[in-house]
Amino acid sequence: MVLIDAPLEPTQPIHEWTREFPDGLLTFRSEYHASQRIMHLNPKFRTQDGTTIELYDPYDPIRSNGQTGVWRYLYSSEELKQILKDLGFTVINGEHCSASDHYLLVAHRESV
Repeated sequence: MVLIDAPLEPTQPIHEWTREFPDGLLTFRSEYHASQRIMHLNPKFRTQDGTTIELYDPYDPIRSNGQTGVWRYLYSSEELKQILKDLGFTVINGEHCSASDHYLLVAHRESV
């Protein structure tokens, strides 16, 4: 069985938010490039002592210049359903707790 929790295509190209924690401040920025269906996710955490912790994708050779964050292709629900069906899974839509901006697919396959 496979559960896939994925974001819907954003209605706005840039989304930012900040959340304060006891140990520091988390800022998050995502930028969606609709023509390529690529999303850049860039979380940063600044600790109470001023240290900044950033996310680097070690598998992304393009970012050798030290750019932070990760770039991900945004699959549509239909694309993922087809991929799973091609792999022999039966797929149904699940109920997502954040259905306004995410979807959930539930897939299962008989034992081989």
